[in-house]
Order: sequence, then C-alpha cells, then structure tokens
Amino acid sequence: MFQRKKPEKRKLGIYFLLLSIVILLLCSLRLCSHKTVVYDSVRAGWDTLEVAVEYSPMSMYIYDDTLGGFNLDMLKDISHRGGLSMKFHPVVSIAEMLDGLKNGKYDMVVADIPRTLDGDTTYVFTEPVWLDKQVLVQLRDSAGNVGVTSQLDLAEKTVWIPNGSTAAGRLQNLSSEIGDTIYVECSEMYGPEQLVMLVASGDVPLAVVSSSIARKMSKEYPQLDIAMDISFTQFHSWIVRGDVPGLKKNIDSLIVDFKESKAYKKLVKRYNR
Repeated sequence: MFQRKKPEKRKLGIYFLLLSIVILLLCSLRLCSHKTVVYDSVRAGWDTLEVAVEYSPMSMYIYDDTLGGFNLDMLKDISHRGGLSMKFHPVVSIAEMLDGLKNGKYDMVVADIPRTLDGDTTYVFTEPVWLDKQVLVQLRDSAGNVGVTSQLDLAEKTVWIPNGSTAAGRLQNLSSEIGDTIYVECSEMYGPEQLVMLVASGDVPLAVVSSSIARKMSKEYPQLDIAMDISFTQFHSWIVRGDVPGLKKNIDSLIVDFKESKAYKKLVKRYNR
C-alpha cells in the first residue's frame, strides 16, 4: 500500500518561508503598479476640502436609502487614493454653488457643467472628467409625436434651464443661427432633474439639460423625448477656487490618475457616462 510520506518539519519551515516571500513579492508588485497621488493638505493650509455637489441623478442622489452618483463615487475614490479629506454639500442650484465658490464657502464645485470658453475666463476648471452634451427635453403626445422636430422649430418657443447653466450661452448662439428668438427661462428654484420632471408632468413645455441626466430620467418617464441635440459633445470638468495655490494642480493629478484605473472604467459603465 502506498503511503504519503510526512514532510520533515525543517522542510515545512523552508516551504512556508518561500511561500511568504512569493506572497510579499506579489503584493509589492501590485502596490507598485498603482500610482498614488498624495495631496499635501497641511501645506495648503486646511484639513478638509469643502465640496459642493449637485443633487442630480448623475452627481449625487438617494435611492432606497443608498447615497450614490457618478461624481460622488469618483470623489470618494480619489479622496481615498490621494489621502484628501472632503466634506460634501448637496446643492440643487448651480448658481448657488458658483456663488459659494466665489465667496469662499466652497473649495470645489462638482456638477454637470460643460467646460466652455466663456466659463474658462471666470472659473478655474479641472482636467475633464467625462464627455457629455446638452439635449432638448420635450413631451410626446398620445400618438408619440413631438412639437419640435428640428432646431428651427425652437423659434418663438420658451425653453427652461437651471439658473447658472452654460446652456444659456448655447441657446443664445442657436437663436442667432436660426435667425429668430428663443425665449430662455432661467429657473432659480429648480435644478435639471426637477425641470425634467416638470416637462414630464406638462408644467414646463421644453427644457435643456445634460444628456446623461436626460437618459437617466427618461427611463422613469418614457413619455419624454430627448433625441434632439442642442450642443456638440463637450468636456465636463469640476471647478475649483483659483486663489488657492496648488489646488487645481493636485486635483488634476488625482483625476488623471483615477481615469487610468479600472475603477474609472467600471464607474463609466455603471452610470452610462
């Protein structure tokens, strides 16, 4: 009968020693393959970064007692990777967020704000976080038809946007392109998510919001049409205070580092960015 020979204690010790060395080497290689950008918060003069985050389906939302959103999840990840403490402030109004940035209440604004040339002269934008575009949201009738089938049909129409939205500049240019007036209502009370809901209920005729928000909410409101593009695809970035030395540079480094990771690709896929 064949019997397995018990290994000697000395050989067992050598075996476990070699196994431990291999495991340590593998862990070292894994750690070396991941770049970590550490933010020097002490040198910058604060312990916590005050971040205003737009309350919307793509930035920050509550679903079944769970707090999530593309921007929020990304912020949590880069703050962990960079060793940077962040305090998040949910805000609906983009105008309120930008005012808070100007007066020093917030250090960074995170929202669905396209990176435009007009904005670059006023605010300090970070590295692009994702690509998006502005779309028209309108209600279909019982037959599935819409009132606006081309941008020319926007002549003499009233379009709602959140106050502070850069869509205002695009609609102004579009008005010149079609050679007629487009009336723009800037809502100080409602954000993009609320405006989409108002269009779905018939209380607002037309609204312009980002494609990511429109796609997300059209699943809940199938009576909406979001097929018409108002802008070309644009870079979307976060906005930071320009009077804080090194803030943009360090946040940019964290964004670039994260965008090269598998975690970013999973996040984009999860939220259909």
